[in-house]
Amino acid sequence: MKGGRDHGLDALLFDIVSYGLFQKGKEPLSNIDPRRRVKRGIWTDDGVDLNLLRREGVDLDDSIVECRLFQTESMMVKEGLFRRRKEHIILSGLSELGWVEDVDPDELQEKGDAGGLAWVLSSDLLYPLGISASFHSFDRVLEGLEIERAVQHDPPRTSQIQVRNMLLGSGEGDNGEEDLSSLFSRKVKKADWIKGKSGGSIKDLGTLITAVYHMEEEDLQRSLEGGDLADFAGKALHSNLLEGEILNLSSDPDGGIERPDEFRKRFGRWLLEGEMAQILLSDIIKPRLGQLRSCSAAEGRRLGLLLKYLMDARSSPDLKGLLFDVPPRNRVTVIQLMASTGDVSVMDLLERLQELSSVEEDRDAAGDALRELDVGAGSNGR
Repeated sequence: MKGGRDHGLDALLFDIVSYGLFQKGKEPLSNIDPRRRVKRGIWTDDGVDLNLLRREGVDLDDSIVECRLFQTESMMVKEGLFRRRKEHIILSGLSELGWVEDVDPDELQEKGDAGGLAWVLSSDLLYPLGISASFHSFDRVLEGLEIERAVQHDPPRTSQIQVRNMLLGSGEGDNGEEDLSSLFSRKVKKADWIKGKSGGSIKDLGTLITAVYHMEEEDLQRSLEGGDLADFAGKALHSNLLEGEILNLSSDPDGGIERPDEFRKRFGRWLLEGEMAQILLSDIIKPRLGQLRSCSAAEGRRLGLLLKYLMDARSSPDLKGLLFDVPPRNRVTVIQLMASTGDVSVMDLLERLQELSSVEEDRDAAGDALRELDVGAGSNGR
């Protein structure tokens, strides 16, 4: 058995300690967003839901509940699109480590006790505690346990910040969670591709995103009902976090299947507000905005439908530059996308267009966009 990073033990320790601090009204130990944990039902009044924590991207070994370090219980929890009850493991707290001192050295090779000790020793965080607690026992059996022992440091190195930095390796999130931005470069086996109809084939994360906005509504409805998108995220992209998020967005507030248009809105907001936003902007949004300079009117309308729910203020500068740089056939699409940003900074330009343009279609589109932006700005106290 290797260090805690391999099986998520230290990430889980961070989570349960952070949960305890949150319950006391204090800041979490690690860079964990308490509101996100509570909103997703991971942190409840009963403890930490390990099933949902795994969907959040924390890699947990199935046998972690048997390592004698945690107090756990089983509970029936509603989940999924149809809110069926399933058994979840709830971690309610940490166990005392006093058992380590009482272990009979001659019995350490047995599965139960050795398993408990092996977990203690495999944790970068707990290894020093185990050594100091029962050195007299460990000294006689260490060679018989097949583990990699962590490098020992002086006690000052185990302060909160230093331990956190020591445990987090390169490429890991601050709380041991999955890095979603890496999914854009993840290759998918051809056997796992989803052969598409109206939205094209889904081959990777980029084509999954574009398919959501290219599909006909009835095709997207079938995909949501069948869980195709979530299955692709989990089985082909190997992302528990993305799979869980798509399942969550696929369900309406009453536990039924979300309507396609609402799913597109919610999926777009989640993409723009998350850690994938920068890659989404550079790899998907900006290139397709650039296509409006030369594409046909039909392709321009198709691009407008794709980009409608992927707009925010970060795209405003590109749209301002495009407004008089696209052929007249695509100007209405640009105007409509400017309204979709919700950014009032584009209103001056739209007002000039409405006042000065000699093209009635452009003037009408600018007026509609201004009304949409003004309503949005009014709801935000403009």
